[in-house]
Amino acid sequence: MKQVAEDVGSQGAVALINVDDNGAAGQKYGIRSIPALIVLKDGKVVGQIRSRSREQIASEFRGFL
Repeated sequence: MKQVAEDVGSQGAVALINVDDNGAAGQKYGIRSIPALIVLKDGKVVGQIRSRSREQIASEFRGFL
């Protein structure tokens, strides 16, 4: 994820949340499997990313911005 954050640059921010330690976040966003990549814009979910390669994740992330 650190590399994805570098790829995305100033276009967005990447944050990691451990849903085992923060179950409320998992419930709030309906996370059913790990890893889960949720894209938020202005505090609202605008998409989820299921790609596995770094390049695909960064590309899909930018598409939501």
